[in-house]
Amino acid sequence: IYSEASGKGDAGYISVKTSQLSIDNGEISTKSEQSNGGNIDLSIDQKLIMDNSKITTSVQGDIGNGGNISLYSRYAIVKDSNIIASAYEGKGGNIQIDSSQFIRSANSIVDASSILGINGEVNINAPDADISSGLNQLQSSFINAEQWMKTQCKKRTGDQISHFIIQTRDSLPGYPLDLLPGAIHLTNFNESLSMPGRNHVKELYLKGDYIGVITLLEKIVSNPDQTNLQKCITQINIASAYMKIGHHQKSRSILDKIISTIKIENNTLVNSIFYSMRGDLTLSLGQDLNSAESDLQKAVDLALQINDPIIIAYSLNNKANFYASDKSYDNAWNIYIEALNYLKNQAKNKSVNSIRATILSNMARISFYKYTSKFDRIRIKHRIENAFIQALKMDESYDLAYNLIGLNDLLIKFILKNPNYKETCLDIDYSILKRILDIANKINSPQLLSYANGYLGRYHELTNQNKKAINYTQKAIFCAQQGYYPEILYKWQWQLGNLYNKTGQVSQACKFYNASIETLAPIRNEFFQGIRFSQNIFNEQIRPVYLEYSKIKLNKALDDVGDQHDSSLMEVIQIMEDVKIAELQNYFKDECIDIVQKHKSLLSYIDNKTAVLYPIPYENKLVLLMLFSQGPDVTSIPLKIDELKNLSNAFNKRLHDPEKEVRIKNLAYVLHQKLIQPVEKHLSSREINTLIVIPDNFLRNIPFAALYDKKDNKYLAEKYAIVTLPALTLTEEETKSDNDQILLCGLSISRHGLPALPYVQKELESLNHLLGGKVLLDEDFTLEAVNRELQQNNYSTVHLSTHAKFEDDPKNIKLSTYDVSITTDQIQDMIFNGVYRGHPVKLLTLSACNTASGKERSSLGLGGIAVKTGVSSVVATLWKVENEAAELIMAEFYRQLKLKNVSKAVALQNAQKQILSHDRFSNPSYWAPFVMIG
Repeated sequence: IYSEASGKGDAGYISVKTSQLSIDNGEISTKSEQSNGGNIDLSIDQKLIMDNSKITTSVQGDIGNGGNISLYSRYAIVKDSNIIASAYEGKGGNIQIDSSQFIRSANSIVDASSILGINGEVNINAPDADISSGLNQLQSSFINAEQWMKTQCKKRTGDQISHFIIQTRDSLPGYPLDLLPGAIHLTNFNESLSMPGRNHVKELYLKGDYIGVITLLEKIVSNPDQTNLQKCITQINIASAYMKIGHHQKSRSILDKIISTIKIENNTLVNSIFYSMRGDLTLSLGQDLNSAESDLQKAVDLALQINDPIIIAYSLNNKANFYASDKSYDNAWNIYIEALNYLKNQAKNKSVNSIRATILSNMARISFYKYTSKFDRIRIKHRIENAFIQALKMDESYDLAYNLIGLNDLLIKFILKNPNYKETCLDIDYSILKRILDIANKINSPQLLSYANGYLGRYHELTNQNKKAINYTQKAIFCAQQGYYPEILYKWQWQLGNLYNKTGQVSQACKFYNASIETLAPIRNEFFQGIRFSQNIFNEQIRPVYLEYSKIKLNKALDDVGDQHDSSLMEVIQIMEDVKIAELQNYFKDECIDIVQKHKSLLSYIDNKTAVLYPIPYENKLVLLMLFSQGPDVTSIPLKIDELKNLSNAFNKRLHDPEKEVRIKNLAYVLHQKLIQPVEKHLSSREINTLIVIPDNFLRNIPFAALYDKKDNKYLAEKYAIVTLPALTLTEEETKSDNDQILLCGLSISRHGLPALPYVQKELESLNHLLGGKVLLDEDFTLEAVNRELQQNNYSTVHLSTHAKFEDDPKNIKLSTYDVSITTDQIQDMIFNGVYRGHPVKLLTLSACNTASGKERSSLGLGGIAVKTGVSSVVATLWKVENEAAELIMAEFYRQLKLKNVSKAVALQNAQKQILSHDRFSNPSYWAPFVMIG
């Protein structure tokens, strides 16, 4: 039953009086195109039953008010149905429901709203109006959410501890320092696919009011007059807006819900936009990159079918971002060029200008990281300038300012790396900032105002106007505090701390560095996802805050005396612990990394024969921070960081070649002079026998055991049991029991394109003879078999003699079994079988692993594997070792471990001392790669 008015008159009035009314897949509605909606009056003596039906009054025009709905029924049951009185700009109609019992399912809607005007009133006069909350129809099939779920930290660690976190979002909101996705939203679609509200949505997009966009579009999508295709378009835009405010999982959920409708409607344009956006979202989440690549390619193929150059360029830009995020810069570059070629002959309209600006900004960004030679500086500068010129052709909008912020930050990085271009680049920088500030003031955006003032502060700092720099930075902090913008706020607190330190106001500097770290701490996990180009984000945006603060606190400690001196040094150690935990979290993209922290005193982790060494390389000096059971100490030497890095890299490279023993010893001696000799007197006076090294940055790649003391003619391994840790607070106490069992696994044959390891069989047989235990060799060494053993038996030690490769990207870490190559997450799940049963694995041995030579972050994977798997200790190799040497050192290590009162660290030290006493294996290349972690 319906009444419709297409002209200027009001829609007709509908009145129904009956004893009972059943509406099954039916509709009672009034509709007006240009005037007021008609009223609906239902008077039912007994019962109203609605099933998958609707009662609606609607107005599509700009000024008309929605019609009123009046319903009286003794009993009213509303299932999967809607009662809606809506308008566009006018007032929504009123809904009055009187019933002795009004029951509705949870997905039924009673709504009196206006998209742009005043909402009407809904009055339900029924005793049990809220009983509907208990009624819902269960779906017969469910979305498989397993790939998006993480096991609780408590279950993953086995500890009786968990975290309660109030999380306002799951990722960083739109991040201007990232690669930019194509900006295709509702206002770009063809008129035939659009719907009411188009112009108002566009206004909200221009202002960057994404919450407003979501609010408006969620009203629009509930409009019963929308077609399924229009609803899909609206939902795609809602999902896009959620990404912009940092709710990526919510965005993913929306896209998952509409995929079946997308496939049924089969609109090539909408499908291309959908798959490009879903691929971009998956990329930014860092999940299932094969799926991301597939979606992005599908989007390009569909765009080519409709032959729309703008849509093609949009989809190609997102595809290029995928390759850029993987450092495949040449592939990315060629795809960006292809995208630009499709836009060559297009009229320079708003959409063309926008996508061209996006592509050129992305090309400028990857140029900065792709080209490292001094001969490429002009090329990089030219590309940043070109991107800036093209960006200025965009509409004056939040998107334009967002693009300019990214270019400004890139220009500052270029200036700091190439100071000879400072004067000319600063002129461009100031022009960019004035334009951002103008836009920010026009649209009254606190985020943009904060960015503009903060970067103006940076500009004045670079021009040595520190007073003005402080003033602008204070304004930036004030603007960032006008809403929830911690990802912006911490930057300017950090900058203000640095400015106060430069001007000698140390206490103020400490205050703002501390504030920056406090602001950053709750959102550090957001840097793990939501960013496409994340390779350098930790070293550029997080790590420097901690290191700069530690340097200030360290200088303060040197001026302090007595207890205050020790207290300040302990603060520095805690800062270093925090940054190392943050780095591991960032590397593994895992917020549970710090769950094993016991929150004990740092001094409680060590005894009076153990020392902890934190070697911290700053720009022009090396700080050696020590922790003893009696308290901290510190010494430093003048040393440029590049000199130490070159020495470390050369030493690491020489150690891979056993024939270069003389050169190895020379470098080992030089590094000993820098890293150990300055603290040697502290170690000897306290009769230290175990040295825990917590290396920083590139120092993680060298085995400290191989450092050589020419005076005593001894390697460090001959003087101390060396333990390497990612952080002191991530360690577990060592325990021994008399009934320890071992699982011995190995792969001696060639699998997965990797060479055979013929010594493995003999190694496992030797260890089995010595220790007993279960052996899984070659065909028996499958992932399923290992999981089964760990589920059914209480193994305290797992020995894996197989290919294991640790890379700077954790996604590329692989450990070979007979049937598959497994990832760190699979290794973690495998080892956790014991945790779940209350018998955790205490020692994990990887006797044939290899870290990627020359890649600083590759050793993070090796250092973090103990924390990731939850084991107390890991014995591993930094590079592949000669077969016989590996067999000998492993056998001796386990022999020593069987002795009473011998720790794992001492057991490895004794094994290394024994093998270096053999003339054939005295070279550190044979024994130094074995490291004890934990």
